[in-house]
Amino acid sequence: MPEWWINSSGFFFIIATIAVLLQIVMLAVLIWVLLDLSKQLRRITTRVEELTDKVNAITDQVKDVTNQVSKRTTGIMSVVDSNATKAFDLIEKAAPLFIGLGLVVRIAQLFKKGRR
Repeated sequence: MPEWWINSSGFFFIIATIAVLLQIVMLAVLIWVLLDLSKQLRRITTRVEELTDKVNAITDQVKDVTNQVSKRTTGIMSVVDSNATKAFDLIEKAAPLFIGLGLVVRIAQLFKKGRR
């Protein structure tokens, strides 16, 4: 066998060994990065679950407040409606009196003008 063949075979063997070693190192780095990513995903998942629980609690509180406000508003509206009905009833009853009083005042004014 020629000497250049033995030298080039040795050279390519060394290069292949270095390439395999680099692949092993890169694989170890990749595994380390993936393990770190897995830890970070667990932390983020825990935080998201906590935030979801807090949002659900706030949603329940908002529902309770909305129901309370709705009940109070309904009560206030019924009181206002009742008072408005009473006020309109009084105005209906008093309207003829005011019309009569206005006619009396107008007739008195006309009577005073006629005397002059």
